[in-house]
Amino acid sequence: MFWDDNFAARKDRALALCKAMKGNDLRLDYTVQIRADQVEEDLLHALKDSGCGLAAIGVESGNELMLAGIGKNETKEQFRRAVALMKKV
Repeated sequence: MFWDDNFAARKDRALALCKAMKGNDLRLDYTVQIRADQVEEDLLHALKDSGCGLAAIGVESGNELMLAGIGKNETKEQFRRAVALMKKV
């Protein structure tokens, strides 16, 4: 488990880390935390190829007013899009 709730804040760093983990001889099965607004198909493929078995997104609420009130800066539509991409990959 990567205890980094901003694992993909720097996509270049996340992709480089995935590449480095994929290139070793270890069998990995790890988990990351990622914001829904950072979920992109190429990053999901890199995570999967490097041994990531779970990418968790924080969906604190399904209520737009609550999301705005807690300063989440993400929308229900971003959550839906992220989940759809995760299912696809």
